[in-house]
Amino acid sequence: TPPIAADLLTRLHAICPVPLLATFRRQEEGGVRLLSEAERVAILQAALESQTIGFLDVELQTSLPARQSLLEAARQRGVASIISYHDFEATPPYPELLDILRKLDATGADIVKLAVFPRNPLDALNLLKATYEASTTFLERPICTMAMGALGSFTRLAGPFFGSDLSFAIGENSSAPGQLKIDTVRQIWQNWGVDS
Repeated sequence: TPPIAADLLTRLHAICPVPLLATFRRQEEGGVRLLSEAERVAILQAALESQTIGFLDVELQTSLPARQSLLEAARQRGVASIISYHDFEATPPYPELLDILRKLDATGADIVKLAVFPRNPLDALNLLKATYEASTTFLERPICTMAMGALGSFTRLAGPFFGSDLSFAIGENSSAPGQLKIDTVRQIWQNWGVDS
C-alpha cells in the first residue's frame, strides 16, 4: 500500500542516506506482484511524496496520463525521472529497438533505460548498435541499456563504449538475470579506462 511504501522508504533513507531509486515494475516487465496500474501509480506517488528518493523509474508501457503525471510530479519535486522499457522474453529487431528508444526519448524523462533478453549473440550486438546510433544521433540525455541473461552480460561491461551511461551491478542480490558483481564491473572498467 502507499503508506507502507512511504514508511519503508523513510526508514531505509534514515539507515542509508543516499539517493534512492523508486520503481514498481509491471509483472510483464519483471515485477513480482500483479497490481493494477492505479495501485502501482499510487505507490510511486507515495514514494515521491516521501521526499526520500532521488530517482523515479516509470515504465513506457504505463498509460500516457499516468506516466506524464508521474514524470511531471518528479520534475516538480526535483527528482530525476527514468523512463524504462523491459523485454524479459526477447530482443526486438534492430529497427524496433531504435523506435523504442525514440519513444522513450519523446517522453521528456531525464534518463532513458532499455533492457532486453537476447536469444542469440546478434541480439546483444543489435542492442549495442542501437545504443550507439541513438546516443550519437538523437538522444541528448543519459541512456542506460543492457541485455539480460548470460548472452547479455557483456553488454553491461561494454555499454560505455557504445553510449550507455549507466549500468546495474550486484551489491548483495541480483535484480535481473546476467548482472555482474559490482567489484567485477569496477575492476574491469578500471582496467579498460572507463570512468565509473
